[in-house]
Amino acid sequence: MVIAGGIARRAEYSKITGCMNSGEISVPYANWGLAALSAGIVARVGISDAPENIYNLPPENATNITSCYNIGTIRGTYVAGIMGFTGTDCYVSDCYNAGTLEIDELNPNKEPHQIIKADIAIPICKIFNYGKKYVHDNGIKVVSGDKWIDSPKLGRKILKAIPEDKLGIKPSAPEAPTQVAGFSDVMSNDIFALSVPWAVENGIAKPSSKTTFSPNEPCTRGQVLTYIYRWNDSPKSSIKNPFKDVKPSDSFYNAALWAYEKGLFKGNTLNGNSPCTRGDTIEFLWKYANSYPMNPADNFTDVPRSSKYHSAVSWAYWMRVATGITPTTFEPESACTKAQVVTFIYNLEHSHFMDWIKMTLGQ
Repeated sequence: MVIAGGIARRAEYSKITGCMNSGEISVPYANWGLAALSAGIVARVGISDAPENIYNLPPENATNITSCYNIGTIRGTYVAGIMGFTGTDCYVSDCYNAGTLEIDELNPNKEPHQIIKADIAIPICKIFNYGKKYVHDNGIKVVSGDKWIDSPKLGRKILKAIPEDKLGIKPSAPEAPTQVAGFSDVMSNDIFALSVPWAVENGIAKPSSKTTFSPNEPCTRGQVLTYIYRWNDSPKSSIKNPFKDVKPSDSFYNAALWAYEKGLFKGNTLNGNSPCTRGDTIEFLWKYANSYPMNPADNFTDVPRSSKYHSAVSWAYWMRVATGITPTTFEPESACTKAQVVTFIYNLEHSHFMDWIKMTLGQ
Protein backbone atom coordinates (compact mmCIF):
# COMPACT_ATOMS: atom_id res chain seq x y z
CA MET A 1 0.00 0.00 0.00
CA VAL A 2 1.35 3.39 -1.01
CA ILE A 3 -0.35 6.63 0.00
CA ALA A 4 0.76 10.24 -0.19
CA GLY A 5 -0.60 13.62 0.84
CA GLY A 6 0.49 17.15 -0.02
CA ILE A 7 0.74 18.20 3.64
CA ALA A 8 0.65 14.89 5.54
CA ARG A 9 0.54 11.22 4.70
CA ARG A 10 -1.47 10.44 7.83
CA ALA A 11 -3.13 12.51 10.55
CA GLU A 12 -4.37 11.51 14.01
CA TYR A 13 -6.17 13.92 16.36
CA SER A 14 -4.73 16.71 14.22
CA LYS A 15 -5.69 20.29 13.48
CA ILE A 16 -4.69 21.32 9.98
CA THR A 17 -5.58 24.89 9.12
CA GLY A 18 -4.76 27.30 6.30
CA CYS A 19 -2.70 24.88 4.25
CA MET A 20 -2.35 24.80 0.46
CA ASN A 21 -0.78 22.29 -1.88
CA SER A 22 0.30 23.34 -5.36
CA GLY A 23 2.65 20.49 -6.23
CA GLU A 24 1.95 17.36 -8.24
CA ILE A 25 1.34 14.21 -6.20
CA SER A 26 1.58 10.95 -8.13
CA VAL A 27 1.31 7.43 -6.71
CA PRO A 28 1.83 4.44 -9.07
CA TYR A 29 -1.15 2.30 -10.01
CA ALA A 30 -2.22 -0.50 -7.68
CA ASN A 31 -5.44 -2.45 -7.30
CA TRP A 32 -5.51 -3.81 -3.78
CA GLY A 33 -7.71 -2.18 -1.17
CA LEU A 34 -6.96 1.52 -0.82
CA ALA A 35 -3.52 1.23 -2.38
CA ALA A 36 -2.24 4.04 -4.61
CA LEU A 37 -4.16 6.63 -2.62
CA SER A 38 -3.19 10.28 -3.03
CA ALA A 39 -4.72 13.50 -1.73
CA GLY A 40 -3.98 17.18 -1.85
CA ILE A 41 -3.79 17.78 1.92
CA VAL A 42 -3.98 14.53 3.95
CA ALA A 43 -3.99 11.01 2.51
CA ARG A 44 -5.46 9.19 5.51
CA VAL A 45 -7.00 10.08 8.85
CA GLY A 46 -6.99 7.37 11.48
CA ILE A 47 -6.53 6.31 15.08
CA SER A 48 -3.65 3.89 15.44
CA ASP A 49 -4.15 3.15 19.13
CA ALA A 50 -7.79 2.07 18.77
CA PRO A 51 -8.81 -1.58 18.42
CA GLU A 52 -11.48 -0.58 15.92
CA ASN A 53 -12.85 2.49 14.23
CA ILE A 54 -14.14 5.14 16.60
CA TYR A 55 -17.01 7.43 15.69
CA ASN A 56 -19.06 10.17 17.34
CA LEU A 57 -16.04 12.20 18.37
CA PRO A 58 -16.72 15.92 18.88
CA PRO A 59 -14.66 18.39 16.79
CA GLU A 60 -12.32 19.22 19.68
CA ASN A 61 -11.33 15.53 19.97
CA ALA A 62 -11.13 14.67 16.29
CA THR A 63 -9.03 15.60 13.29
CA ASN A 64 -10.01 18.95 11.75
CA ILE A 65 -9.10 20.16 8.28
CA THR A 66 -10.06 23.81 7.90
CA SER A 67 -9.51 26.51 5.28
CA CYS A 68 -7.31 24.35 3.11
CA TYR A 69 -7.19 24.07 -0.64
CA ASN A 70 -5.38 22.18 -3.36
CA ILE A 71 -4.40 23.46 -6.80
CA GLY A 72 -1.91 20.74 -7.75
CA THR A 73 -2.46 17.69 -9.94
CA ILE A 74 -3.34 14.62 -7.84
CA ARG A 75 -2.77 11.25 -9.48
CA GLY A 76 -3.28 7.66 -8.33
CA THR A 77 -5.82 4.84 -8.23
CA TYR A 78 -7.86 6.66 -5.57
CA VAL A 79 -7.51 10.43 -5.63
CA ALA A 80 -8.99 13.24 -3.56
CA GLY A 81 -8.50 16.98 -3.59
CA ILE A 82 -8.36 17.38 0.19
CA MET A 83 -8.50 14.12 2.16
CA GLY A 84 -8.18 10.58 0.87
CA PHE A 85 -9.73 8.30 3.46
CA THR A 86 -10.71 8.25 7.12
CA GLY A 87 -11.68 5.43 9.42
CA THR A 88 -12.97 7.77 12.10
CA ASP A 89 -14.67 11.14 12.42
CA CYS A 90 -13.02 13.99 10.55
CA TYR A 91 -14.36 17.53 10.44
CA VAL A 92 -13.80 19.33 7.16
CA SER A 93 -14.78 22.94 6.58
CA ASP A 94 -14.09 25.78 4.19
CA CYS A 95 -11.97 23.60 1.92
CA TYR A 96 -11.93 23.30 -1.83
CA ASN A 97 -10.04 21.71 -4.68
CA ALA A 98 -9.13 23.57 -7.86
CA GLY A 99 -6.50 21.07 -9.01
CA THR A 100 -6.76 18.30 -11.56
CA LEU A 101 -7.60 14.80 -10.37
CA GLU A 102 -6.20 12.08 -12.60
CA ILE A 103 -6.15 8.30 -12.60
CA ASP A 104 -2.62 6.92 -12.96
CA GLU A 105 -1.65 6.15 -16.56
CA LEU A 106 -0.98 2.50 -15.71
CA ASN A 107 -4.55 2.04 -14.50
CA PRO A 108 -6.32 0.06 -17.26
CA ASN A 109 -9.73 1.31 -16.13
CA LYS A 110 -10.09 5.05 -16.30
CA GLU A 111 -13.84 5.33 -16.74
CA PRO A 112 -15.53 7.32 -13.94
CA HIS A 113 -17.58 4.37 -12.71
CA GLN A 114 -14.53 2.17 -12.28
CA ILE A 115 -12.31 4.39 -10.18
CA ILE A 116 -12.75 6.65 -7.21
CA LYS A 117 -11.94 10.33 -7.22
CA ALA A 118 -13.54 13.26 -5.45
CA ASP A 119 -12.76 16.90 -4.87
CA ILE A 120 -12.87 16.59 -1.08
CA ALA A 121 -12.67 12.91 -0.02
CA ILE A 122 -13.39 9.54 -1.58
CA PRO A 123 -17.05 8.72 -0.87
CA ILE A 124 -16.59 5.99 1.74
CA CYS A 125 -15.61 8.31 4.59
CA LYS A 126 -17.54 9.55 7.59
CA ILE A 127 -17.05 13.30 7.41
CA PHE A 128 -18.79 15.95 9.45
CA ASN A 129 -19.24 19.47 8.19
CA TYR A 130 -19.28 22.44 10.48
CA GLY A 131 -18.57 26.14 10.40
CA LYS A 132 -18.55 27.51 6.88
CA LYS A 133 -20.32 25.56 4.20
CA TYR A 134 -18.57 22.40 3.08
CA VAL A 135 -17.30 23.00 -0.46
CA HIS A 136 -17.02 20.22 -3.01
CA ASP A 137 -17.52 19.47 -6.72
CA ASN A 138 -14.56 21.72 -7.47
CA GLY A 139 -16.45 24.56 -5.89
CA ILE A 140 -18.24 25.43 -9.12
CA LYS A 141 -21.54 23.69 -8.33
CA VAL A 142 -21.67 24.65 -4.68
CA VAL A 143 -19.98 28.01 -4.26
CA SER A 144 -22.26 30.78 -5.52
CA GLY A 145 -21.41 32.03 -8.96
CA ASP A 146 -20.43 35.52 -7.85
CA LYS A 147 -17.44 34.08 -6.02
CA TRP A 148 -16.00 32.60 -9.18
CA ILE A 149 -14.47 34.57 -12.05
CA ASP A 150 -12.90 33.56 -15.34
CA SER A 151 -9.14 33.94 -15.31
CA PRO A 152 -7.65 34.55 -18.78
CA LYS A 153 -4.23 33.97 -17.25
CA LEU A 154 -5.07 30.47 -16.05
CA GLY A 155 -7.76 29.51 -18.52
CA ARG A 156 -10.18 28.41 -15.78
CA LYS A 157 -12.42 29.75 -13.06
CA ILE A 158 -10.85 30.84 -9.78
CA LEU A 159 -12.09 32.12 -6.45
CA LYS A 160 -11.94 35.91 -6.15
CA ALA A 161 -10.50 35.59 -2.68
CA ILE A 162 -7.39 33.83 -4.00
CA PRO A 163 -5.04 35.96 -6.13
CA GLU A 164 -4.15 34.49 -9.51
CA ASP A 165 -0.46 34.30 -8.67
CA LYS A 166 -1.32 31.94 -5.80
CA LEU A 167 -3.07 29.50 -8.11
CA GLY A 168 -0.07 28.38 -10.10
CA ILE A 169 0.55 28.83 -13.80
CA LYS A 170 -1.54 27.98 -16.80
CA PRO A 171 -1.14 24.30 -17.69
CA SER A 172 0.92 23.71 -20.79
CA ALA A 173 -0.81 22.51 -23.93
CA PRO A 174 -0.96 18.71 -24.21
CA GLU A 175 1.80 17.21 -26.30
CA ALA A 176 0.91 15.76 -29.68
CA PRO A 177 0.80 11.94 -29.72
CA THR A 178 4.01 10.26 -30.87
CA GLN A 179 4.81 6.83 -32.24
CA VAL A 180 5.68 4.14 -29.72
CA ALA A 181 8.54 1.66 -30.24
CA GLY A 182 8.80 2.71 -33.87
CA PHE A 183 5.32 1.44 -34.78
CA SER A 184 3.29 3.79 -36.94
CA ASP A 185 0.04 2.23 -35.68
CA VAL A 186 0.81 2.49 -31.94
CA MET A 187 0.65 6.03 -30.57
CA SER A 188 1.53 7.38 -27.15
CA ASN A 189 -2.13 8.18 -26.36
CA ASP A 190 -3.41 4.68 -27.19
CA ILE A 191 -4.65 2.57 -24.29
CA PHE A 192 -2.21 -0.13 -25.43
CA ALA A 193 0.83 2.20 -25.64
CA LEU A 194 2.49 0.45 -22.70
CA SER A 195 1.40 -3.13 -23.32
CA VAL A 196 2.45 -3.43 -26.98
CA PRO A 197 6.18 -2.64 -26.57
CA TRP A 198 6.22 -4.77 -23.42
CA ALA A 199 4.71 -7.72 -25.29
CA VAL A 200 7.13 -7.38 -28.20
CA GLU A 201 10.17 -6.98 -25.95
CA ASN A 202 9.22 -10.09 -23.97
CA GLY A 203 8.55 -12.19 -27.05
CA ILE A 204 4.84 -12.59 -26.29
CA ALA A 205 3.58 -11.08 -29.54
CA LYS A 206 5.38 -10.36 -32.77
CA PRO A 207 4.95 -7.19 -34.82
CA SER A 208 3.49 -7.44 -38.31
CA SER A 209 6.47 -5.61 -39.77
CA LYS A 210 9.38 -3.45 -38.69
CA THR A 211 7.08 -0.44 -38.49
CA THR A 212 3.64 -1.89 -37.71
CA PHE A 213 2.10 -3.98 -34.94
CA SER A 214 -1.46 -4.29 -36.33
CA PRO A 215 -3.15 -3.70 -32.96
CA ASN A 216 -6.69 -4.02 -34.34
CA GLU A 217 -6.09 -7.34 -36.06
CA PRO A 218 -8.50 -10.03 -34.74
CA CYS A 219 -6.83 -12.96 -32.99
CA THR A 220 -7.60 -16.64 -33.38
CA ARG A 221 -8.06 -18.95 -30.43
CA GLY A 222 -4.70 -20.51 -31.19
CA GLN A 223 -3.00 -17.11 -31.19
CA VAL A 224 -4.49 -16.11 -27.83
CA LEU A 225 -3.32 -19.36 -26.22
CA THR A 226 0.09 -18.87 -27.81
CA TYR A 227 0.43 -15.39 -26.30
CA ILE A 228 -0.47 -16.72 -22.84
CA TYR A 229 1.90 -19.64 -23.40
CA ARG A 230 4.80 -17.38 -24.36
CA TRP A 231 4.05 -15.16 -21.37
CA ASN A 232 4.77 -18.28 -19.29
CA ASP A 233 8.14 -18.85 -21.03
CA SER A 234 6.82 -21.54 -23.39
CA PRO A 235 7.05 -24.56 -21.06
CA LYS A 236 6.95 -28.07 -22.48
CA SER A 237 3.96 -30.32 -21.93
CA SER A 238 4.24 -34.10 -21.64
CA ILE A 239 0.55 -34.95 -22.11
CA LYS A 240 -0.83 -36.82 -25.06
CA ASN A 241 -2.57 -34.64 -27.64
CA PRO A 242 -6.25 -34.53 -26.52
CA PHE A 243 -7.47 -32.58 -29.56
CA LYS A 244 -8.89 -34.07 -32.72
CA ASP A 245 -8.35 -30.81 -34.63
CA VAL A 246 -4.81 -29.90 -33.50
CA LYS A 247 -1.79 -31.27 -35.37
CA PRO A 248 1.93 -31.12 -34.46
CA SER A 249 2.41 -28.93 -37.53
CA ASP A 250 0.09 -26.24 -36.15
CA SER A 251 1.89 -23.15 -34.89
CA PHE A 252 -0.13 -23.30 -31.69
CA TYR A 253 0.37 -27.04 -31.06
CA ASN A 254 2.58 -26.73 -27.95
CA ALA A 255 0.51 -23.87 -26.59
CA ALA A 256 -2.70 -25.88 -26.99
CA LEU A 257 -1.32 -28.90 -25.12
CA TRP A 258 0.02 -26.69 -22.33
CA ALA A 259 -3.29 -24.83 -22.05
CA TYR A 260 -5.19 -28.12 -21.81
CA GLU A 261 -2.81 -29.39 -19.12
CA LYS A 262 -3.22 -26.13 -17.16
CA GLY A 263 -7.00 -26.37 -17.31
CA LEU A 264 -7.54 -23.36 -19.57
CA PHE A 265 -9.56 -25.50 -21.94
CA LYS A 266 -11.67 -28.67 -21.84
CA GLY A 267 -12.94 -30.88 -24.62
CA ASN A 268 -11.29 -32.37 -27.69
CA THR A 269 -12.07 -29.63 -30.21
CA LEU A 270 -10.11 -26.38 -30.05
CA ASN A 271 -11.06 -24.57 -33.27
CA GLY A 272 -7.66 -22.98 -33.09
CA ASN A 273 -8.00 -21.06 -36.36
CA SER A 274 -11.36 -19.54 -35.46
CA PRO A 275 -11.62 -15.97 -34.12
CA CYS A 276 -11.30 -15.76 -30.35
CA THR A 277 -13.92 -13.66 -28.58
CA ARG A 278 -13.20 -11.19 -25.80
CA GLY A 279 -15.21 -13.40 -23.47
CA ASP A 280 -13.18 -16.51 -24.30
CA THR A 281 -9.90 -14.63 -23.88
CA ILE A 282 -10.89 -13.42 -20.44
CA GLU A 283 -12.10 -16.91 -19.52
CA PHE A 284 -8.72 -18.38 -20.51
CA LEU A 285 -6.93 -15.89 -18.25
CA TRP A 286 -9.42 -16.40 -15.43
CA LYS A 287 -8.89 -20.17 -15.52
CA TYR A 288 -5.15 -19.59 -15.60
CA ALA A 289 -5.66 -17.59 -12.38
CA ASN A 290 -7.24 -20.63 -10.71
CA SER A 291 -10.77 -19.38 -11.51
CA TYR A 292 -10.41 -17.04 -8.56
CA PRO A 293 -13.86 -15.95 -7.35
CA MET A 294 -14.76 -12.28 -7.16
CA ASN A 295 -17.89 -10.42 -6.17
CA PRO A 296 -20.34 -10.22 -9.07
CA ALA A 297 -19.83 -7.22 -11.35
CA ASP A 298 -23.13 -6.19 -12.87
CA ASN A 299 -21.83 -3.19 -14.80
CA PHE A 300 -22.28 -4.73 -18.23
CA THR A 301 -25.74 -5.26 -19.67
CA ASP A 302 -24.40 -7.80 -22.17
CA VAL A 303 -22.86 -9.99 -19.42
CA PRO A 304 -25.80 -10.83 -17.14
CA ARG A 305 -25.39 -13.27 -14.26
CA SER A 306 -26.79 -15.99 -16.51
CA SER A 307 -23.91 -15.53 -18.96
CA LYS A 308 -21.21 -18.19 -19.07
CA TYR A 309 -18.70 -15.35 -18.99
CA HIS A 310 -20.06 -13.58 -15.91
CA SER A 311 -17.63 -15.01 -13.35
CA ALA A 312 -14.61 -14.46 -15.58
CA VAL A 313 -15.64 -10.92 -16.55
CA SER A 314 -16.36 -10.05 -12.90
CA TRP A 315 -12.85 -11.19 -11.99
CA ALA A 316 -11.32 -9.22 -14.85
CA TYR A 317 -13.31 -6.12 -13.95
CA TRP A 318 -12.42 -6.09 -10.25
CA MET A 319 -8.80 -7.07 -10.97
CA ARG A 320 -8.54 -4.26 -13.54
CA VAL A 321 -7.44 -6.77 -16.14
CA ALA A 322 -10.03 -5.64 -18.70
CA THR A 323 -12.31 -2.71 -19.33
CA GLY A 324 -15.60 -2.62 -21.15
CA ILE A 325 -15.97 -1.30 -24.66
CA THR A 326 -18.34 1.22 -23.09
CA PRO A 327 -19.20 1.82 -19.41
CA THR A 328 -22.18 -0.55 -19.77
CA THR A 329 -21.08 -3.06 -22.43
CA PHE A 330 -18.24 -5.56 -22.51
CA GLU A 331 -18.97 -7.12 -25.92
CA PRO A 332 -17.96 -10.65 -24.90
CA GLU A 333 -18.82 -12.04 -28.35
CA SER A 334 -16.70 -9.54 -30.27
CA ALA A 335 -13.44 -10.75 -31.74
CA CYS A 336 -10.52 -10.00 -29.45
CA THR A 337 -7.87 -7.90 -31.11
CA LYS A 338 -4.14 -8.31 -30.90
CA ALA A 339 -3.77 -5.19 -28.76
CA GLN A 340 -6.56 -6.22 -26.42
CA VAL A 341 -5.00 -9.63 -25.75
CA VAL A 342 -1.56 -8.28 -24.91
CA THR A 343 -3.13 -5.52 -22.79
CA PHE A 344 -5.12 -8.06 -20.76
CA ILE A 345 -1.95 -10.08 -20.17
CA TYR A 346 0.03 -6.92 -19.38
CA ASN A 347 -2.55 -5.81 -16.82
CA LEU A 348 -2.55 -9.22 -15.14
CA GLU A 349 1.24 -9.29 -15.07
CA HIS A 350 1.48 -5.87 -13.48
CA SER A 351 -1.24 -6.55 -10.92
CA HIS A 352 1.11 -9.15 -9.35
CA PHE A 353 -2.00 -11.22 -8.72
CA MET A 354 -0.33 -14.39 -10.00
CA ASP A 355 2.61 -13.85 -7.62
CA TRP A 356 0.10 -13.66 -4.78
CA ILE A 357 -1.68 -16.82 -5.99
CA LYS A 358 1.59 -18.75 -6.17
CA MET A 359 2.64 -17.54 -2.74
CA THR A 360 -0.76 -18.46 -1.29
CA LEU A 361 -0.64 -21.94 -2.80
CA GLY A 362 2.98 -22.44 -1.84
CA GLN A 363 4.12 -22.90 -5.41
